[in-house]
Amino acid sequence: MTIYDIAKALDISYGTVSMALSGNKKIAEKTRVRVQEFATQHGFTPNRGARNLRLQKSSLVAVIVVDIASDFWAGVVSAIEETLGGAYNLIICNSCGSVEKEQKIIASLVALRIGGVIVQPADTRHIDHLSELNRAGVPTVLFECTGNDELSFVKGNDYVAARRAVEELTIRGHQRIVLLSNGQPQITGPADREKGFLDAAAAAGISELCHVFNLQHPSITRLDEVFTDRVRDFSAVVCIDDCFVIPLLKILRREKLDCPNDISLLCWRNRVVLDMMMPAVSHFDIPVKKMGRIAAEFIMQRQSGQSFVLQEFIDEPLIIGESITQISKADGVVTGANSRG
Repeated sequence: MTIYDIAKALDISYGTVSMALSGNKKIAEKTRVRVQEFATQHGFTPNRGARNLRLQKSSLVAVIVVDIASDFWAGVVSAIEETLGGAYNLIICNSCGSVEKEQKIIASLVALRIGGVIVQPADTRHIDHLSELNRAGVPTVLFECTGNDELSFVKGNDYVAARRAVEELTIRGHQRIVLLSNGQPQITGPADREKGFLDAAAAAGISELCHVFNLQHPSITRLDEVFTDRVRDFSAVVCIDDCFVIPLLKILRREKLDCPNDISLLCWRNRVVLDMMMPAVSHFDIPVKKMGRIAAEFIMQRQSGQSFVLQEFIDEPLIIGESITQISKADGVVTGANSRG
């Protein structure tokens, strides 16, 4: 029996259970009694590790990832390890995007008296366990914004980047622009990119010409189901994730459409394979190394006794490659050579 089990059984938050078990007067007496009686009945034994963390420093730092196979994490972890140096030991944990697994990982780390946690949350809507870890005095920094003023984060400025994507395309004559999204409500990045795209389209007066497709799974099959019949309705495609790029290019080739002469393409990039593609894909360069360095520096500063909350958005540079071309505003007819930069 753990605090998470009690919270799930009683349908209340992890933080409420934790405070109720400690007798915190901020929790209503009725709730405190209910939690304490349930804990006693089920043989719950408090783990004092989290409290002890307030009084101890540890050289053990954990990075919790959602997909250990992602190129994104290779760059992040490398930067974290380099910044922390030899004074710290790093643990890599894979949540596989599961909140339940993430909660169990956190519980295990508390038992190990972890000295700091850097985490890509599986679901920004369910973060009580991360909030409690932070309140327990464990330096904790996220790679997503949760809207919680107490939780530190560092991430790319997805909203600003998405607005810039539309602005750059409209400068080059594009008005019929589509955003391919994976529509993940559990994390804020895709939502920020969608909002930035739609706001920029509205500001440019082209909302009726633009569209967002939420595909969930970026496969050729899914693109065929949702997008192929509409592909000729647009002169430019913005991919919210670079995992859309290869399936999209395969479909364009099959449909005898050329990138960039028929369809211009822009994406957010994680995968190094895009560096070897022709044409060179225009992309927002996610600042993974900078994010890792800032997160590691935050852990070290908190370990040294500094008490502050870090909430930082980082600019995502736009690299213009050969996949965007200048067109006529009239009806999407190509009028110039490829844009390079």
